[in-house]
Amino acid sequence: MHKTLSEILQPYRASLRLRPGLLRSEFGQTTTLSDLLSDPEEVLAQLRLVPGVGEVSIARIKQAIFGHLAQRFPVEWSASDRPAPLGKPVEGADPALLERFRHLRKVWGFSRASLSVAGLFHPDYTSRATTVFSAALSENTPFVYAPESLPEILKTPAVFKAEQGWSPQRAEYLGRLKAALDEDVVPPDGSLILLDRYPLEDLAKGRGQYAGLGQAEITEQLAVLKRVLCAAEAPVTVVTEFRKVGMSSGFATASGPLFHYCFGGYIELRGHEVVEHFHSRAQAAAAAGIPLADWFG
Repeated sequence: MHKTLSEILQPYRASLRLRPGLLRSEFGQTTTLSDLLSDPEEVLAQLRLVPGVGEVSIARIKQAIFGHLAQRFPVEWSASDRPAPLGKPVEGADPALLERFRHLRKVWGFSRASLSVAGLFHPDYTSRATTVFSAALSENTPFVYAPESLPEILKTPAVFKAEQGWSPQRAEYLGRLKAALDEDVVPPDGSLILLDRYPLEDLAKGRGQYAGLGQAEITEQLAVLKRVLCAAEAPVTVVTEFRKVGMSSGFATASGPLFHYCFGGYIELRGHEVVEHFHSRAQAAAAAGIPLADWFG
């Protein structure tokens, strides 16, 4: 409780691109976590007076503080996002600390209805995608991967071209994907791949964006998916319906960040709560789906 804001924010400086001025400021170096929890209104008001700290910086600071609280006080922080049960204490939680966390959430405008995030946009997905997967595999960290259609690394040239067109840049990207697949790296235990049922069915029936594929090309792509994903112990691959459970495409390890494909690139989202939300949606999607092997029948 006696850690200063500067001490709490320092580990997040690079990932959340926090301004060094705040960490060096007298306010950051003298205001403690105990001060924040005792009077979150005043701390937020004073924070807005620090030179160079605007609303974007405040959103990033919130994510760092919330991430710290989630790691340091997991029971109380998780329970503070739910209404207090009438006459029933939360098991394992400090009641006084729990109430202070609830008040902090209320004052700082944080709830499941509004998740503050910090992030970057990488406009060229072909230059970023392979490094995202490589980093997760090198750390041997379980991940959740929910592609828009099929896993990028397993797409055949015909399917890749049907989905995204063709250019020298895309051909080079496909080559890097093939090289990564040829490395034959085993995904970490506990990893999960989610496939949306509708693109998979479109592929199998040669309709929609796959209407121009010949039967041999469709068969080849399905055979790759079956050979690689159905025989592997990890990751578990599940076919589900994204829209029914509020799932969207994305990739994240347990600690994040979360990568989401859009506008021809990737949004990189950092924040404990939004990554946790993605994993929660993924588990719901997996529970509502069937193993890929069963989908093949």
